[in-house]
Amino acid sequence: PFEHGIDAGGLKCEYFGDMLRDINSSLFEGKEDRRVPIHSWEKANLMQLAGIMIAHCILHSGITFPVLAPYVYHYVATGEKELSAGFLDLCHASDDESILQILDNPSYGVLVDQSGWPVEKLITQKTKQEFITQLLAEELITKRTVALNRFREGLNHFGLLDMMGSTDVGRDLFDTPNSKTTLTAEKLLSCFEKITTSAPAQLLAYNNLKKFIAVNESVKG
Repeated sequence: PFEHGIDAGGLKCEYFGDMLRDINSSLFEGKEDRRVPIHSWEKANLMQLAGIMIAHCILHSGITFPVLAPYVYHYVATGEKELSAGFLDLCHASDDESILQILDNPSYGVLVDQSGWPVEKLITQKTKQEFITQLLAEELITKRTVALNRFREGLNHFGLLDMMGSTDVGRDLFDTPNSKTTLTAEKLLSCFEKITTSAPAQLLAYNNLKKFIAVNESVKG
C-alpha cells in the first residue's frame, strides 16, 4: 500500500503516501496487512490526529489506509467490541484435558489472569470459544480502547465514518483485500481520476496516456 506518486500530478499523492507510511510505522504494529494500534499511552494521545490526517487523505486524494486487522476495522467502523477470531493453540485443543495442559503453561496462566475470566468458571470445550473471544477482546480491543476511540474520533472529524454508513462500504478503505485483482485499463485510469492540476503539460500527458491505453488495451505485455 501507499505507492509513491507518479509524475502526472502525483506530488500530492506522494506526500500523502509518505505521511500514511509514517503513521503506519509509528503508531501501529503487527503483520503488514493486520495492523493494530501500538499499546502505549503516549502514542494513544496521537491517534486522534492520525485519524484526522488519514480521513483528509481519503477525502481529498483518494489514498486509503488498507492495513487494519479485520477486528480493528470492525471496531473502528462500528464502535462495538464483538470479535470473531481464534487463538491457535486453544482452537486446536481436542478435549478438556488438552486445554488444561495448555493452561498449565505459565505464559498462558498470565493471559488468563489478565483476561478477566471468572476464577470460578472452568475453561472446557463448551466454554472454550467464549474464553477465546474474551481473551482476544481484552488483548486486542480493551487494552487499546482509548487509542481506538481517539482514532475513531479523528476519522470522523470530517464525517468520514458517518458517510460510510456500514462496515461493507468502507472495508476497502482500511482492510486489505484477501485476493489480488487483475489490472485493467479502466482500473489504471481510475488512479488518475482525481487529478486537479490545470498545468497544460500535465493535462496533455494525462490525455495522451488515456488515448494510448484506449488504443492498446488489448495488447499483451
